[in-house]
Amino acid sequence: MPLRTASLFSVALLLPTHGFKLQASLRPALGPPRASAPVAALESYDYDGWKLAYRHKCAAPGHEADPPLLLVHPVGIGLSSWFWDRFIDAWDGGEVFAPDLIGCGESDRWRPEERGLFLPLDWARGCEALWRARIQRPCVVFTQGGLAPVGVVLAARESDNWSGSLAVSHLVLSAPPTWQDMIIGLPEPELMRNYNALRSPLGAAAVGLIETRAAIRFFSDLFLFEHECDDRYISIHG
Repeated sequence: MPLRTASLFSVALLLPTHGFKLQASLRPALGPPRASAPVAALESYDYDGWKLAYRHKCAAPGHEADPPLLLVHPVGIGLSSWFWDRFIDAWDGGEVFAPDLIGCGESDRWRPEERGLFLPLDWARGCEALWRARIQRPCVVFTQGGLAPVGVVLAARESDNWSGSLAVSHLVLSAPPTWQDMIIGLPEPELMRNYNALRSPLGAAAVGLIETRAAIRFFSDLFLFEHECDDRYISIHG
């Protein structure tokens, strides 16, 4: 079933497109998925002690010189790079890289009690490591929803081993939060209260409840799909 149009076309181009026709290439993703083999190969790389996974699709014939896409998935119960499967399946352009962010999908789990609370900066740094290991040329960063800050960091950050102005040629934010929400973080005491609440027995029970298929279907029908989500979408959540 098609996703809500607003989530796909509320797009902000923060850097000049130089003729890169992203919107036209998005349109096939609104139709039903093609029955095919897996849309992309699942590969892995290392970053700062983590083993991180990513989906990779080679460029379509004739598009080898197109800028590669770096797709940043939203974060939520069960979400990882599979979120982009239908998009990748429909994409007929340059090379595609879709990482599982730290703690998501097939990437190593994130343990705040061991590593601290440094997200989303570590998500951005993990994407930077993927760029250095596999992409190594100017790319289009495409983020969905609340992960827009990761895209902004990738495009703007300058450090000893990263130059956003050179690595990111274009930045696309689909359905981003307001700029004010993106630049003002939660106070640390509030962040710790939320974290401790999730670690409590009641918090663990609540997470278990919203991970059920019934809850995922209810949430997806309410917020993500134009009509109703299909069984293929639910089965991905396992």
